[in-house]
Amino acid sequence: MRHYRSLFLIYGLSQFLAWGESSPFGLKPNDLGIQLMPYGTRERAMGSSGMASEDPGVAPLNHSRQAFSRQTTFSATFEGDVDYLRDEATSNRTGSFALPLIGMDFHAGKLGNFGVSYWQRFSREFSFSPMENEGNVRQNLQFEGGLHELVTAWAFPIGNRIAIGAGYHWLIGRERSIFASEFTGIGDGSRNLTGDTLQVKSSGGYPALSAMFRHRLFNLAGSVSAGADLTQKRKRSITGVETPDWLEFEKEFPWSFALGTAYKLSPNKVLTADYSSLLFEVNGDVNPSHLVGFGFEKVGTGGLYDPYHKKIALRGGVGYEYLSLDAANHYFLAVGTGLPLGRRGGNLNVAVAYGHRGSTEINLISEDYVKLSLSLTGVGNWGRSSRNSR
Repeated sequence: MRHYRSLFLIYGLSQFLAWGESSPFGLKPNDLGIQLMPYGTRERAMGSSGMASEDPGVAPLNHSRQAFSRQTTFSATFEGDVDYLRDEATSNRTGSFALPLIGMDFHAGKLGNFGVSYWQRFSREFSFSPMENEGNVRQNLQFEGGLHELVTAWAFPIGNRIAIGAGYHWLIGRERSIFASEFTGIGDGSRNLTGDTLQVKSSGGYPALSAMFRHRLFNLAGSVSAGADLTQKRKRSITGVETPDWLEFEKEFPWSFALGTAYKLSPNKVLTADYSSLLFEVNGDVNPSHLVGFGFEKVGTGGLYDPYHKKIALRGGVGYEYLSLDAANHYFLAVGTGLPLGRRGGNLNVAVAYGHRGSTEINLISEDYVKLSLSLTGVGNWGRSSRNSR
């Protein structure tokens, strides 16, 4: 019950924020939007790294990590941020909220671990009104929606050092792009265009494979995800006049791969480094994206009867991302902590990150953001005898 109270508390705090992740760098038609991180708050605090570290949290890009877990776990991540957007003449501020990752991993004894999760993969939530317009026309541009994934996975340990994982990702997407125009100072405003709206529905799927090797001094992990033909249905309306039918198109979803390592400085201290890439085909100003992150974690060593502060984990990290949009660089740093909940291994992770995207000189727009991330992980004994529980 204590875990559920914490979950409701996090949800209540999150409602002070708006929807999705705000960023103008995901609006190009050949791109898919801004990718939300495929891990939880713990990895966010470690500079978006940690796929090779041992943790019961859900990890859609590295299913094999779950093979070493002997408990059934539940994870939910909530993220909110405040974005400061600037161009050469103006600036504005937007707030956002997302539930990017939620899932369960079931320990099934000798059969390995089975997992199911939801991942908000890409987001296009963004709107703005240009400050300067020619004549008496004022425009408003709004983008909303994104691409989501439902993931089923299986992980199996081969001895105590090697684990393999396999999963299938179902892609589900729904987006709207709204371009509204208001003709000010002309008659009674009857000529205003309420919205040129493009609706897009997407569907598809792809398999993924992962593997992990662990040693007393270090861990190594890798994963690869196949590309897919993303089926899209598009429908356009102009000031309330809709096209009669949905038009169907095919769009390529890129291959991706990720590599990670974790070096164990001591039993409770670890250094992590991750690299991942989305292999978008070069098309205009859309290119393959690259993400590299470095992190540190110190796990609390306090026992059951030690003071609470000795059980807390401390984390920090930095990272760099080359976005799929040409010349749009992304730098970020983060700090965080892990707060244990109960005796079974549940925890509440907290992270605060600062990031910068783009440049007013190169991209004509830049973005600074402060992001708050919270993850709740609950641990149960389903699939194993209570005699063997911790």
